[in-house]
Amino acid sequence: MRRAAAAAMAVAIAGAALSACGSAAQVATVGLGSSSALKPGSPIKLGVLTSMTGPAAPDFDTMALGVKARLGLQNAEGGVDGHRLQYVTADDASSGPGAATAAQELIEKDGVFGIAEATPFFAGGYRVTTAAGIPVAGWGIDNGPEWSAKMAPNVFDAYGYSNDSAATTTWGTWFKSVGATKVGAVGYGNSPSAAMAATGAVDSAKAVGLHGGFLDNTLPLGSTNVGPVVQQIKASGVNGLYLPIDGNTAFAIVQGLQQAGVRLRSVVLATGYGQDTLDSPATRQAAQNVDFQTTPLPAEVNTPATVAMVSALKKYAGVTGVPSFGEYAGWMTADLFIRGLRLSGRDISQHGFITRLRAGDWNSAGLESPVSYSRIKLTGGAQDQDGCVNITRLEGTRFVPQNRGKPVCGKPVPGVTIASP
Repeated sequence: MRRAAAAAMAVAIAGAALSACGSAAQVATVGLGSSSALKPGSPIKLGVLTSMTGPAAPDFDTMALGVKARLGLQNAEGGVDGHRLQYVTADDASSGPGAATAAQELIEKDGVFGIAEATPFFAGGYRVTTAAGIPVAGWGIDNGPEWSAKMAPNVFDAYGYSNDSAATTTWGTWFKSVGATKVGAVGYGNSPSAAMAATGAVDSAKAVGLHGGFLDNTLPLGSTNVGPVVQQIKASGVNGLYLPIDGNTAFAIVQGLQQAGVRLRSVVLATGYGQDTLDSPATRQAAQNVDFQTTPLPAEVNTPATVAMVSALKKYAGVTGVPSFGEYAGWMTADLFIRGLRLSGRDISQHGFITRLRAGDWNSAGLESPVSYSRIKLTGGAQDQDGCVNITRLEGTRFVPQNRGKPVCGKPVPGVTIASP
């Protein structure tokens, strides 16, 4: 389960990152970058900021491999307007202050042109990048204020601008499609985002005419003491279940339900998709016929975009098997960075990158719905710009795409806002 629980890890510790960085009003400078153009043919250095040590590291320490693969592919095609692309890494040590220190190191010591980040703690460091006017291609999973264009115009989300307080019909649509009639969910009592995601799934079910049968937001982060919750789920009679929690807790619930003889139309885990699950015999056995959420397209759909990513990961980074969350994050943030460079024109500058990408768009590397940075739409938590997610089901030793290999999408639920507990 290493590297597979990134979404739940982000959900669980985003609050810590926010508390470390203080209020949004503390931003003193909003920079749009230097207007000085790069010298023709000079290399462009990208900083990779992520959690390489600390509790978040198992989920994010493969990010640099995704960056390496995407930049390797671009350099094989001649770089960007004759500029070869390089990268250097910085570790935030799984903390908000560490994110600020890492960003400062990349800017002042390494002299990077821009930053690609994937960490639950970027809310603790974005002010450094905004004050310096450094372009950031990010993975918006920390629920921080930096994803507001007004707050930080230099920061661009490659993950889809999801919003835990927004309710959509996405999960209701999925559960209805598999014949579920009564939907439940489990979050964490000490993670507002996990609780909001669980609440949102039940609200989504109600919005499409299903029954909301069970909701528990009392478990502590990472708990495997799930016996009482399993019994409550069984007694509730739900036949659809969403688990936006980490792998340890989620698989304990799945195994408990199996032992209790409970059969569901679908139990969806927000974490667990990736090669690590396949490589662990015990986890693989526990996960049989369990559904897994991904926001980008899973590799198994074999679209041109997924084939290109998997091929480049193998060729340029030595990665084989099902890509991890970190590798997806690295690939997509690097692709967004390249898009910003291309939009800058022949005279590439930080100012040109920021202003033109903010007025432009990106096709999400072909793995999600396209993003228009001049018309950002806030969608439900861990959903792309069109309110979509992807579902795979583990069958034997393969993740099998569901919904005929198409994303499951929904629409905003009018008048429903999910409150933070």
